[in-house]
Amino acid sequence: MQMTQEEQEKKREREKIARIQYRLPDGSSVTRNYPRDETLGSAIADLRNQPVQIPENFRLSMGIPRRIFSQEDERVSLGDLGLTPSASVLVQPVNNKKIQPKQDGMMAQCLAYVIMFLSFPLKIVSYIWSAIFGPQQSTSNEVVGGTSQSGDIRTGSGTQSVRRRNVPDKPVKRDGKTHRLSDVKRKDDDEATWNGNSTQQM
Repeated sequence: MQMTQEEQEKKREREKIARIQYRLPDGSSVTRNYPRDETLGSAIADLRNQPVQIPENFRLSMGIPRRIFSQEDERVSLGDLGLTPSASVLVQPVNNKKIQPKQDGMMAQCLAYVIMFLSFPLKIVSYIWSAIFGPQQSTSNEVVGGTSQSGDIRTGSGTQSVRRRNVPDKPVKRDGKTHRLSDVKRKDDDEATWNGNSTQQM
């Protein structure tokens, strides 16, 4: 009976201290001792102060028995959670996929507002620019078009004048009512005459 009482006393002494081994995601581990009445939240705060690499967001779980500790458990003592006299817990990273889309959506909305705010003055400047310089550009185009048309007309008249200049003036000799082309050569006693209406062979 004395051995039994001694064992019970030793067990009670051991249960006054919670010896917790934290198994980190990188495979390493760290062991810390806490009073039995220490809360799980205080143990987590102590773990964050240790010189080890831990995820920014994580949760604690046990393999045997299978259990995942929640935020409500952080207010419960280690003894009431069954972590005495010793326990091994896993430090598991938590993925914030549910929070990330909301943040991305807010960033996208802010970016859209900034773009809209910057584009509004540009639209006003563009409108004023088109209102001031738009008619002048069209007028200049009309002037250029008119100049090209007048140039074409002048070119056409110049071509006609050149053609007229290239036609040699043929001296005409009058013989009564018959006009003779003096530069036409005679061939085989034939003479070309012109009476104003037609050319006859005489």
